[in-house]
Amino acid sequence: MKNFFKNPFSFLFLFLSIDVLVILLHLIFPQMAVFHLDYESNLPTIYQGSKLIFSTTVSLLIVCLIYLKKGTLKREWFWVLLAGMTFFLGIDEIGQLHENISTYMKEIIGESAVLYESSITDLGYASTTWLPYYIGPFIILTLIVAYFVIRFAREKIPNVWMMAIGWGLFLLAIAIEYVNTMPHIMFQEGYNEYVIAEESLEIFGATFILAFAGSVLTEKMTSFRKA
Repeated sequence: MKNFFKNPFSFLFLFLSIDVLVILLHLIFPQMAVFHLDYESNLPTIYQGSKLIFSTTVSLLIVCLIYLKKGTLKREWFWVLLAGMTFFLGIDEIGQLHENISTYMKEIIGESAVLYESSITDLGYASTTWLPYYIGPFIILTLIVAYFVIRFAREKIPNVWMMAIGWGLFLLAIAIEYVNTMPHIMFQEGYNEYVIAEESLEIFGATFILAFAGSVLTEKMTSFRKA
């Protein structure tokens, strides 16, 4: 078992297997709310949120090991960012923040939120209400992730491709949700297929990000013991 978790591919395979099981439960029991990928506060939601928060824990352990070894986090702030990002996404998933962001923003900034939403609607936007609020941060994070993926690849950080795939799957999931929440598609024929694709990409994306963090943690722990 000890050697199993030292192998990043075994770690990746373990969580991908659980991912597939969660998706299969939806396919086998589509009438059961507890397994439904499009519902909230159920098994897929708790599983995905917990996995993202687990990624936060792994990232923070990496931060601790780096600081203990180097005495500084200079040039290593990516792990702090990743911890914050996965923590927010995990809490967002479990707490359904994105589902209610429009209401929250109207309560916080009032008419400015109403004006913002009406403006993008006038421009032709007709999809999920949370995306206009999240798209800016996602673009910024994508640029940052791309920078570090390239840097880590040049520095020969192991399995950095997992981070690239994981974030790419998240972006594809967002693109599909944009499509499947349009009025002429949402709850229409074929909508369930869009839901399965979008949720599956999101679930797999979190697993690849976790596997990358796990592989780096294993490498850091090995290096720390040898020091």
